[in-house]
Amino acid sequence: MTRMKYFATAPSEWSSYLMNGDASELDEDEQQWCDDWIKSVGLGSPFECEDAGFRKRHDAFPFYPQAARCQRYIFFSS
Repeated sequence: MTRMKYFATAPSEWSSYLMNGDASELDEDEQQWCDDWIKSVGLGSPFECEDAGFRKRHDAFPFYPQAARCQRYIFFSS
């Protein structure tokens, strides 16, 4: 079975929560936006991330409709 890599961009400020489960830097709304976004991706938690620069629009824009410094999150399919 071949596992596929998938990529998605989202705010960098979410990376500690997405990668380590540490939500200490997020308020309740931001944590909910992140949870809603990661659920919409449908691939579980990312296993890696890399700088994607400042983006006017990113893949999490429907949940966080602001320009932001972003990470490119990397997921494996199940």
